[in-house]
Amino acid sequence: MRRTDGPTERRTDHPTDRRTVILSAAKDLLGFTAILLFVGCQTTSTRPGFGPLPGSATAEVELFQGRATQILAEALRADSIPVARVVEIDGVIESDWFAVPGYQVVQSRALGPGTVRVRAWVDIGKPGYSVYTIETVYRVYADPSRQERELEQPVAETHPARVKVAKLLERLVERYGEPVVKPDTGAKAPAVDTTFSIDD
Repeated sequence: MRRTDGPTERRTDHPTDRRTVILSAAKDLLGFTAILLFVGCQTTSTRPGFGPLPGSATAEVELFQGRATQILAEALRADSIPVARVVEIDGVIESDWFAVPGYQVVQSRALGPGTVRVRAWVDIGKPGYSVYTIETVYRVYADPSRQERELEQPVAETHPARVKVAKLLERLVERYGEPVVKPDTGAKAPAVDTTFSIDD
């Protein structure tokens, strides 16, 4: 009779054990993949790391984000604003720095309200709608030690480029937005004088 000096070695290659190991590994892999996808979505956004400046023009249109972004970019270009970047999936539009008047791209250092940039954020609104927020900015002065955004200020409300953007939004709202219902103030319309006279 054959003797066994040590403890009997347990076999671990049973089919059920192998399936358990494979399923566990698959779950771990799926979880890791989901984490990578989430992180990737967070880190690959093309949106600026800042929001629009206070007082930016806003409007809401009955369009999904991607389509709303495309239509706004086309409208800006048609209105002579030199759009440089459009990312429909993120709802981002940005122009080059351009001169006003003239609306020509400026290659040199952009300083003062005569050279501006337009940025637009297109956010998801209520179901089926998107919200436009558009800023028109200029660079106050040059300072290499500071971030570019810190040197930007909104142009005046009467600035030609800002007025152009406001009118553009009005047209888009007329076509794609909800009709504006004026509130009833309770005031009665003045009576109409239906009398007339004929001079001799």
